[in-house]
Amino acid sequence: MSKQLKSKPLSNAKIASILANNPSAKNSSVVLRPMSAPVVTLSGRADFDTLQPDENLKSFLDFARNVITRYEGNQNRQKELEDETQDLLHYMELSKDMNACQGYDLYQKLRNVRRERRACKNEIDLLKPLYDYLCDKTVINQLSQIQGKCRASKQCISQRQYTLRTDVM
Repeated sequence: MSKQLKSKPLSNAKIASILANNPSAKNSSVVLRPMSAPVVTLSGRADFDTLQPDENLKSFLDFARNVITRYEGNQNRQKELEDETQDLLHYMELSKDMNACQGYDLYQKLRNVRRERRACKNEIDLLKPLYDYLCDKTVINQLSQIQGKCRASKQCISQRQYTLRTDVM
């Protein structure tokens, strides 16, 4: 005949002591209630959120908005610099003769304008594939909605409670 082990119910103080000494329960908070309505709250635990999708989506959305802003800003700046180039070329074409010093100053201005224009153009070329994808506002709107759903899920998980079904505790 086998012996059956009978366990004695643990008191709330004993449960609290066990939880306090358990390293895996350090980040959790357990709410002990009278035996009539036992509820365990797991708030404060962040081990379910190792990827942090809401934070990563926020970073990606910031990046996406920055790509769009920079691309459009570079396009505007490139147009301004092309207009400046035309102004400098027309000035050289239509002005009276200049001395070497004035010609060199004009050359420096034209060179600086062209270099800045080239920098804008290079960044436009780098950002164009991303811009073409991201300028479709539905992509950013969908990602924003997904981020909101991730935040809502995270909130629900952090407030999740469990009501005991037996009198084991």
